[in-house]
Amino acid sequence: RAAGGIATGPRDGRGGRLIAGEDFAEWSDRLRDVEAILELPAVRDELARARESARDLRRESRGGQPPQWDVVAEKILRPLMEAETKLTEALNRIDKKDPLAPVERDPVPEAYSEIVRRYYEELGQ
Repeated sequence: RAAGGIATGPRDGRGGRLIAGEDFAEWSDRLRDVEAILELPAVRDELARARESARDLRRESRGGQPPQWDVVAEKILRPLMEAETKLTEALNRIDKKDPLAPVERDPVPEAYSEIVRRYYEELGQ
């Protein structure tokens, strides 16, 4: 799970977080390595988008201000979760271990993606 530690609270007793902390370079490098080995352009693009957004947020937070977590969720966690979903679906098509896994599911049209995201958030509550 590439997203580990981003929004899960303090990584140390001082309240450091991944974006503003020392672990960022290692996390970013690992994510770049994953991008490099993937043969699925859609998943690669989602990971690259999350990594670039994290880098931008890190640059913005250097003034001592912690990043806004709603922005982190939208710009980093969401692309990572979408990449995970796409990768899981691709693996399920290959393995065929989960016969109920969605196959060749059409993506949500951009105009409806926010509504669908809110729907699933409310379902989770």
